[in-house]
This record gives sequence, structure tokens and C-alpha cells, in this order.
Amino acid sequence: MADQGAPAEPDGGERNRPAAARGVTRPLARPRRRARHLAHLVGDLAWTARVNRMWWLLPVVAIALLGLLAAGATQAAVPYAVYTLF
Repeated sequence: MADQGAPAEPDGGERNRPAAARGVTRPLARPRRRARHLAHLVGDLAWTARVNRMWWLLPVVAIALLGLLAAGATQAAVPYAVYTLF
């Protein structure tokens, strides 16, 4: 007896669907999409600061990002520094 789950696809199923429909993207598509998203995020932040006259928000966000970057770099370097000590 045939499986009652998904109906059989006469056209070959998953293989014949376009790559974008299967979730397969080009190698550089994700970094471009992330960069575009980051640009929109920064633009929205600047627009919000300008419209609401909250100019103090931009340096606060910049300092927070620098802190996160420093913390990430420190955590990446600590294992190598500790290994060289012992």
C-alpha cells in the first residue's frame, strides 16, 4: 500500500523546483543581503535620531558596538594567549 503522507509529484518533485524556491542561494547573496539589511538598520537609526532630535543616541550606539567588538575580539584571543603561557 502506498504511503498516505505527501502526494507523489509527477514532475520530479524537489529537484525540478527553482533554486530560490528550494532555499538555495548564490554564495555571495547572503553577505549582500546582510549588508543591505545593516544599511537599512543604520539608516532607520539615523532617521529616528534626526526626526526625534535624539542626536545623543548615535554615539551611544557606536560606543555599544565598539564594546561588543572589543569583547568579541578579546574572547577570540584569550585561548591563544593562555595557551602560550602554559
